[in-house]
Amino acid sequence: MRETPLSHIVSGIYSQSVAILVAGVAVVAAYLGGGEQPFRTLDALICQAPEWLSIERMVAYGVHFVEIAFSALALSYMAYSRNVIRTRSKLPGIFFVLFCCSYPACFLEPLSGTFMAVILAVVFLILFSPSTEFRLPLHLYVVSFLFSAAGVLYPSLFLYIPVIWLGSAKMASFGFKCLLASLLGIITPFWLLGAAQVIWDFSFCFQHFVDHFYPLQLIDYRHLSFPLVYTAVIALIGFFCWARNTVLQYEDKIITRIYNGMINLLFFYTLVLICLNSRGFPVYLPILTVCVSLQAAHCFTHVQGRQGVFWFYLIITVFILFFLWNLFQNLVTGAI
Repeated sequence: MRETPLSHIVSGIYSQSVAILVAGVAVVAAYLGGGEQPFRTLDALICQAPEWLSIERMVAYGVHFVEIAFSALALSYMAYSRNVIRTRSKLPGIFFVLFCCSYPACFLEPLSGTFMAVILAVVFLILFSPSTEFRLPLHLYVVSFLFSAAGVLYPSLFLYIPVIWLGSAKMASFGFKCLLASLLGIITPFWLLGAAQVIWDFSFCFQHFVDHFYPLQLIDYRHLSFPLVYTAVIALIGFFCWARNTVLQYEDKIITRIYNGMINLLFFYTLVLICLNSRGFPVYLPILTVCVSLQAAHCFTHVQGRQGVFWFYLIITVFILFFLWNLFQNLVTGAI
């Protein structure tokens, strides 16, 4: 196959490093420029959690830059070692960095943002392991433990556990043993927190779990806001890549189809959650971007000709404009 600029990006030695370096520059620019105020939607089940997690803005930006870099490297590692996409590629990490850097107000939020991406990247690394078929109960225990532990801070994550069950059932036999292991993983963090109360003085706020979901706060389509436009573009990219990958899926390995089936399931499920409960938007959006990053990378490994190059640079241009809109919103008065 004739090499194109996209071929060099997909398999280039320095493309991932350059993307992470650009992310660092974007984070600094977002910090110096101020940008939008970050979201504050943490409905933690521990009443003292917001106070514990209150950190300086500069420190928060530094921590989340590390999380962006880790998530990007983890996604690209999956593309090299887990048969998640058709060929080895650095595009998952590059797309993720691009999506994150274009919306600092969400992805640099001290209490959510890229931490969600880190959780999902680790979950994918565990579930997409070659040993999952033989150790599914153990893997489900660890994954459920991670979702439950993070769900103490972000109750929205509890909604993803049934979806993980459905996706896991396609990878291996899902029986009572797997269900029991997953339930134990969900309960374990609360056992540990109950024991920790003997040492540290804190209290649970289980009412926050109800307040987070009821009443439902539907997404507002009446105002053309930055979050709405950004999410719509991410969703369109995901839809397009899902459709193209579905048409070409018979060229892929069976295990690649199974992995992409779980990614697609999480993509559509997260879109539904965003529409039904926009209160959890800062939690859902990073998960959505992880799914779309993998979908887009898989799609572009199918097409690397002139058409692929055109669409790749078009996506880059659109998200650079998003970054500029977000960074200089006071000058553009909320519209490009």
